[in-house]
Amino acid sequence: MLRLLAAGFVFLAVASTRADAQCDPYTQEQKIKIPPALQLATTCGNGRIDTYATECVQRVSGGCGYPTQTSKECVKTQEVCDGRAFGDNTCKAFGFVGGSLRCASSCQVVDYSQCTVCAAAKGCRERAVRWNQFEDITLLAQGEAVRAFWYDATHYYVADIDKRGALGKSRELAVMGSTRLIPTLVGTSAITMVGTEDNLQLSVVPAKGAPSLVPVPGRMITFFMPIIPTSTPDLALAITGDLVDGTILLVDPTGKSRPLTAVYGQNAYRRAALIPIDPGKHTLRWATVEVDVTAQKGDFLFVMYDYTTNAVVVRNGRAVRYDGPARTLTTESKDVLLDGKQVASFGPSEDVIGTVKHARAAAIAPTAQVLAPLVYERKLVSIARTSKLEVQAARVPRSDDSEADHTLAIAVVAP
Repeated sequence: MLRLLAAGFVFLAVASTRADAQCDPYTQEQKIKIPPALQLATTCGNGRIDTYATECVQRVSGGCGYPTQTSKECVKTQEVCDGRAFGDNTCKAFGFVGGSLRCASSCQVVDYSQCTVCAAAKGCRERAVRWNQFEDITLLAQGEAVRAFWYDATHYYVADIDKRGALGKSRELAVMGSTRLIPTLVGTSAITMVGTEDNLQLSVVPAKGAPSLVPVPGRMITFFMPIIPTSTPDLALAITGDLVDGTILLVDPTGKSRPLTAVYGQNAYRRAALIPIDPGKHTLRWATVEVDVTAQKGDFLFVMYDYTTNAVVVRNGRAVRYDGPARTLTTESKDVLLDGKQVASFGPSEDVIGTVKHARAAAIAPTAQVLAPLVYERKLVSIARTSKLEVQAARVPRSDDSEADHTLAIAVVAP
């Protein structure tokens, strides 16, 4: 009898264990109101950098014989500043020359408006400008004149800079139709792609004489800095649309299109070349892409590198569609191959087009750093140099707020 009872006890214990194994504990989570003491509205304004909560939750757990437990947890972060408290931050720590920081009433934004950009150097001026003024200010030396080019939300502008670093009277060059209008020197002319999809134009500003707008074929540009000066004097490549169905032009300093010829060009963002191609069927390969193309007499192969390599056949200035779909290869090639033969190679210090080597152009280096260190660290500075002077300009944010005022600084340095 005892054995039966013992056996029965074991059976019940096993059954109970199996029942517990099928039981799932639970956890429920719910957002709750941030306690007043941890709200930013409470911590901000006391002159100390405090920690505040951005979100709080309440968790309830239990089940399966466990006692019910309730806990609260908050995600916390620190104020950026508070009143005159900035922690270890100063204007110099942020890369400015000097001055004093200011804290926004939200305790979340640092205002640099009282920080100075110009070093103690003669011929350096700075002034406050709106966040949407003087976008991408670019300096170009045209003969002995230094000109500043920039845009705002509505127009594209140019103005001369005098020997004191002051901007002369600005002139509207075009109505804004695209973003990031960056001029390029072609000969001594500053040329920029402007306009709209239905009215694409080149803005041409010669060293002497009146600016002009020159109509060009093609659709709205999809490339940043689509004007690429070439190693052939007074010629530049101009790209409109995209490479699959775009237009490739060769333009002179007046903006006039010239017949396509073999050229190599580069700017700060891309390198490109036009390469003659024999008539007939070819296999074109770059990166992990391989396509079949059919060329006619007078066609060119257009190759370009802008962090990735691209290639297309160009006929009468227009990109030619491939013969059938592109094939994706498992092996990547860093070069452009035509029928298995390398025709272009883009390297970190030099490019090879055919058998001709082209060194990468070096950016203009300042003869003296007369602006705030962050201008050079963040590559905000534009530099132009003539035989008589060097001009540096930068548009520097004055706050972490993207729509706050900026500082426009222009410095003239004796070469």
